[in-house]
Amino acid sequence: MEDNQLYNALIISLVIGIVIVIAVLIIFRPAEENFTQIYFNDHKSLPVYSQESYNFSFTIDNHENQDYNYTYVIKSIANNNETILEKSGILIKDKEKVNLTKDIKFDVYNLTMLQVSLENKSQEIHFWVRNKDKFLDYEDFKYVRIDCIPSFKGTNLYFEAQGSDANGYPILEIRESGKLIHSITVNETIMKAIDLNTNSIIDLTFTNDGSVKDENGTVIKDRNIIFTKLTLNSYNINPTYDKGTGPGAFNCEDLTAGIRMAWSGSLRFKTQ
Repeated sequence: MEDNQLYNALIISLVIGIVIVIAVLIIFRPAEENFTQIYFNDHKSLPVYSQESYNFSFTIDNHENQDYNYTYVIKSIANNNETILEKSGILIKDKEKVNLTKDIKFDVYNLTMLQVSLENKSQEIHFWVRNKDKFLDYEDFKYVRIDCIPSFKGTNLYFEAQGSDANGYPILEIRESGKLIHSITVNETIMKAIDLNTNSIIDLTFTNDGSVKDENGTVIKDRNIIFTKLTLNSYNINPTYDKGTGPGAFNCEDLTAGIRMAWSGSLRFKTQ
């Protein structure tokens, strides 16, 4: 008899304990998180280069646990100057999302950011648009600048160049409109003739500048490329010398004149 009473008391205690635990979980459960999502739809198809107008779509997704009146702002930003292209409000019900499709015009002088922001949520998304006359996609570098490049008439390139050894000879890469067409080791003197296409961007790129120093840090050997002759259809040309390595050899930032290449960089011009 006493065993049955003890058993029943244990069961009752367990039931009461379960009820208490459930009540505590219900009372003290964390409130549902509230947030908003904003994102571009099909981000891979966003405009990259300048055109007459820019078509894109974005989504506002409401998880604020209430209906919410959003204010979105679309603006262009270039050289720290902002231009509001559109500003509008939209009411979105809780747990619903709205897709908005836009076709907007704005000027792209060089490089411009198109930004969509939620004014009352401090959230923003953006993409960049580049002037198609000032940028070009290269085979191994994205969005290369071409607005510093001079043009010359002719399509038959001829050059003579000398390379100096400094634990290795210089490497010269030749690109036509972003595609690598030749890679040459410039050991001693070389002569090269290349037929090019019209309206092509040409880069003669010195890729491996280097030197050898003695124990005092004095340069005793310097790896350079010196062009002794550089012509297009037999006329001398003076390309832009765009100094830098990797994409820095094509960014129109560190420019100098001359055809003696003492630094990594590219001699750049356009054919006509």
